[in-house]
Amino acid sequence: MKYRKNQGVGLFDKENTLQELLENGNPLPKLKKIIDFEQFRDILEPVFDNTRRKSNAGRKPFDPVFMFKVLFLQRLYGMSDPQIEYHYQR
Repeated sequence: MKYRKNQGVGLFDKENTLQELLENGNPLPKLKKIIDFEQFRDILEPVFDNTRRKSNAGRKPFDPVFMFKVLFLQRLYGMSDPQIEYHYQR
């Protein structure tokens, strides 16, 4: 066999990774205390105006403050989409 097979996620892999993050000093709780992201809501909501949608079909949009926070954290820590998605699944 030329390539290694994907073993998938183990039973305790997610729990162990979360524990390692907490032990190594997860920066997200510290950042939450320093920056009030809600102060940007008045600026962001007009930009992401969803009232011009043709119908209500489909998935509901994400909160604009949440998306701004995601972009901010990605830029600050150089995180990829899968990395940031992993952190927000908790």
